[in-house]
Amino acid sequence: RIFAANLPDVTSIPFVTTIPPVVVNPSTGQPVLNNGQPIPLIGPNGPLPTGSLVTLAASSLLAEGVGIPTSLGGRGTPLPDEVVIDPTEKATIVDRVTVNNQAIRDICGAASIPVIDMNTILRELGTQGRVIGGVTYTSSFLTGGIFSYDGVHPTDMGYAIVANEWIHLMNANGGALPEVDLLPFTGISTPTTTSSVARSSTLAPAAVPHTAWEFSAEAY
Repeated sequence: RIFAANLPDVTSIPFVTTIPPVVVNPSTGQPVLNNGQPIPLIGPNGPLPTGSLVTLAASSLLAEGVGIPTSLGGRGTPLPDEVVIDPTEKATIVDRVTVNNQAIRDICGAASIPVIDMNTILRELGTQGRVIGGVTYTSSFLTGGIFSYDGVHPTDMGYAIVANEWIHLMNANGGALPEVDLLPFTGISTPTTTSSVARSSTLAPAAVPHTAWEFSAEAY
């Protein structure tokens, strides 16, 4: 049996969404304003236009003052083209993803091949996140928990989430695979269980030292 996936929009991953295309105050992390407007970084063709994306590859250059106007303490030299995605390039990427995904939909539809919508899943993770064990995982760089430190590849949790999406598709089309247990990827050690109930006297209020709180497996 064949299953397929469409292409995610890579302009939404942390590698290209983490660094804003404007000058940021390193102390506050907020954009530097001039007459209430943010000051764009300097790109290959001058100030970066609205809608530009700056990749993580620019971080070391920005730390050296490249791409930052001299009036704000930078070198005044432009960021190289290879670390910037301008609006035209972004539109080209999005268009190619759209065209390819339509081809995947048509070809697989004609052959009755189920398709997992990775494009929508990635967009969902980027806009809404995913709640797992009471914790919201997002596509935020470093803190989101889904993407690894390169801002491109998923973490173990990210891969486990993707694996379960594949399993859902397969099971919806006649499969019977168990889902991946996400608990080991949360960093929480597996609790000791008694009749499916986790107990921990260390979590009891100090005023009631002999009381053991009980947590269901879902709550844990």
